[in-house]
Amino acid sequence: DAESNMRMEAIYKRLSKGAFHDTQHIDVQGRLVEARKLADKVIWFDFRAICGGPRAQADYLEIAHRFPVVFISDIPRLTANEAAEAQRFIWLVDIFYDNRVKLVASASSTIKELCANTEQANEFSRTASRLFEMQSRRYLELHHQTETVTLNLP
Repeated sequence: DAESNMRMEAIYKRLSKGAFHDTQHIDVQGRLVEARKLADKVIWFDFRAICGGPRAQADYLEIAHRFPVVFISDIPRLTANEAAEAQRFIWLVDIFYDNRVKLVASASSTIKELCANTEQANEFSRTASRLFEMQSRRYLELHHQTETVTLNLP
């Protein structure tokens, strides 16, 4: 909702330190991916842009290596007809988790409900657990896998 977007905007401004790029897309594996906002080490995607189209695990790995902080807004409660999007989201979370990417996200439901109505509901329990851990102070203070980047909490 509007409040979530305002909160994400404030966090984004703080983390990007005002170093915005004019381009609104990045090249990933030879394909352009639209970004809502882009800075040197911080990128912001809409869910449909990052999980709604043809993406592979290698795409998410490239993003994880390039950006220590990733924002994803408007994650919907996925349905049985969105199995591909659910699978891509699971891959994204797994890869970001393994690379210690800091994920700032907004969703239309609770973490546990995001994929409850998809074929991946059982598999998603591990993803949900990782998303909960990614909110912890311990995780947020970990260094990014490819750089020395931490998210300092107030």
